[in-house]
Amino acid sequence: MEGYAKRQINELSGGQQQRIFIAQSLSQEAELILMDEPLTGLDFNTQQDIFRILDLLREMKVTVLIAMHDLKLASERFDRVVLLNKRLIGIGLPQQVFVPENLALAYGNHLRMLTTKEGMLVLEDTCCEEGEQTHA
Repeated sequence: MEGYAKRQINELSGGQQQRIFIAQSLSQEAELILMDEPLTGLDFNTQQDIFRILDLLREMKVTVLIAMHDLKLASERFDRVVLLNKRLIGIGLPQQVFVPENLALAYGNHLRMLTTKEGMLVLEDTCCEEGEQTHA
């Protein structure tokens, strides 16, 4: 990021901004970094760059809490997850937290779970409020 030192933060791409925010935290010797949807709007390669940085932070024993909505990505990339919906629903290993009972509590009537040969397929249906759907 050295080549971008003279640019304003709003002149940087989303991935560049995330790198700057992480660098600022590290320069302050942060032991905890909070990130809200840090991968939103980033292309695949930039997301992988951010994950490489997160892996380095783990090696440095920096705790990183990331808010995200992609449960599949969270379960693949993180060793511990927290499931919230106005209250704590579950905390722990992804396979222990992302179970049908907890997902139903988190997503309510907007969640559809289908069992497939590969495992559980979870669909979020947010098109209509409860009772507004019409069926032909």
